[in-house]
Amino acid sequence: AYDQNGTWSTKAGSVADIPWTTDALEMTLKEVPANKLVLGVPFYARIWQTQNGKVVKTSAVGMETVAKKIEENNAEIVYDKKTGQNYAEWTDGETLYQVWIEDKTSIKARVDLVNKHDLAGIASWSKTFETPDIWEYIEDIMKYVDPLPYAVAIDEVQFFGKDMVDAINILADKGVRIIA
Repeated sequence: AYDQNGTWSTKAGSVADIPWTTDALEMTLKEVPANKLVLGVPFYARIWQTQNGKVVKTSAVGMETVAKKIEENNAEIVYDKKTGQNYAEWTDGETLYQVWIEDKTSIKARVDLVNKHDLAGIASWSKTFETPDIWEYIEDIMKYVDPLPYAVAIDEVQFFGKDMVDAINILADKGVRIIA
């Protein structure tokens, strides 16, 4: 679950804070069996720029870029209990920069939701936003109900781009039978 806040938002906020994600997941589970549900997770955050309390710009950036911007601006990372995420802010002139961080803290909370509800798994739409170690971290803390699905049907879906081809090849390499 993501896109709680985005380019359309009039106030700065998390891409998908943990309480919002929990609510969305629990609502979905009323209609979709847990073993057929994969939780989408964001590996990106939004750096929000506000002036006089008004959003003037927001940019979606990956985990490494967030860490770099925080370091460059000597920003302090604090845990935000309300969102269940780490948070940082800094100023430059009249502009306040804010970011709700996607990192091991938020990813653990999301994996905990997957484990708690025995979901089919976890997924992200981009291979370019995560840090190199994040999938290994997820694998270390993920509880698997079944090791791998027996088949993935892709005949009714059109996929575009190299990322999906790579994902299909990775699944095939892990023994998942692809039905095209």
